Amino acid sequence: MVNNVIPLADGRIVVGAMSTYEAIMLPSYIAYSYNVPWFLVLDSMGNILKDTEYTSTYIVGSNICGSLYPDMNGGYIHIGVLNRYDGSDPYGDENFPSYIAHLDTNFRITWIANFTYNSTYGNQGGVEVRQLRDSSYLVVGEATGPYAPSTQGFAARVSKTGAILWRNNYYSDSTKFAYFRDAVEKPDGSLVFVGKTFNDTCAAWKEDGDVWLVSTDSNGYVPPDSTTGIAPSGSPRGGVTVFPNPASGSFAVMVSSIADEPVQITVSNMVGEKVREMGGTTNKAMEVTLNEPPGVYLVSATTAQGNYVVKVVVK
Repeated sequence: MVNNVIPLADGRIVVGAMSTYEAIMLPSYIAYSYNVPWFLVLDSMGNILKDTEYTSTYIVGSNICGSLYPDMNGGYIHIGVLNRYDGSDPYGDENFPSYIAHLDTNFRITWIANFTYNSTYGNQGGVEVRQLRDSSYLVVGEATGPYAPSTQGFAARVSKTGAILWRNNYYSDSTKFAYFRDAVEKPDGSLVFVGKTFNDTCAAWKEDGDVWLVSTDSNGYVPPDSTTGIAPSGSPRGGVTVFPNPASGSFAVMVSSIADEPVQITVSNMVGEKVREMGGTTNKAMEVTLNEPPGVYLVSATTAQGNYVVKVVVK
C-alpha cells in the first residue's frame, strides 16, 4: 500500500508505503496482521531504483501506514509501532510501543526514540509529526492506559538527535475518550493542538464527536486556569448548527455555548427581510417552521458571546 510520495529536485520520487503480513502471537496463538514499513526510490519514469522493506521488528498502524516526512536536518522522519510483546495479556496496553525514527537518504535508521508504556503516560501512539522551527519534532496522537478517560490526546517533543524533551497527556473535560490529529507552532513558539473529544455537546442521536482545540506553551504546558475549546462538529465554538440542511420547511437549530444562556434566533431571506423570530436558550435544540418559498435563508443566533450566522437551504 502506497501512502505518500515525496518528489525530489532531480526528478526522482521517494515513496512511503507498507507491506501487510499475518503472524501468530505466542504463547496465546492469536493471529494478527502487521504492516511493515516499505520505502522506495523511483526514477522519473517510475522505475524502482531502491527498494527497502523493514523487518517485522518495526510495524505501522492503520493511522500511520508507512508515511515518510522530509526532514530539514537531512533524510526523513518516520513514525510507527515496535512489534514487541512484553506482557502476559496479549491485549495489554504495555504491548507494541510507538516510536519515531530518523532515516538517512538510504532509509537506514540513524536514531530511534521509543515511547514505552508506563503508568503515567500509558501506551502513547504517534499519528502525525510536525517539525518545529528549531528543527525539533512534535509528535501528536493518543495515549491509552489504566486511567479515565481511557484514551487521551498525546503529544511529545523530540530533539533533532532523538532525545525526548517532554511528553504529556491531555484531558478533555469529560470521562469519554479524546485524541489529537494535528498541531501548529505559533510565532511566539507556543503550540495549538487539534483533535476530537466526545463531550456530549451534540444531541444524542447526532453525537459523533466534538472538535477539540488545546493551546499550550512551547513545553506543552497548559496553565491550570485555562480552558480548552470544544465545539460541536460542523460549527465553531459558540456557533450555530442547523439540521437537517437542506430542510423541507422545518429544521432544528442548535446553538452551542460554554453555559446555558438566553439566545435570540432570527431567520431572514437573502434580501435581509426577517421571516421568523424566536427565543430560547443555548445548548438545546429548537425547532423552526417556515411557511416561505424554497430558497436560501440566513439563521442568526444572538447570545451574550456574540452573533453567529449560518445558511440554510429550504427545499
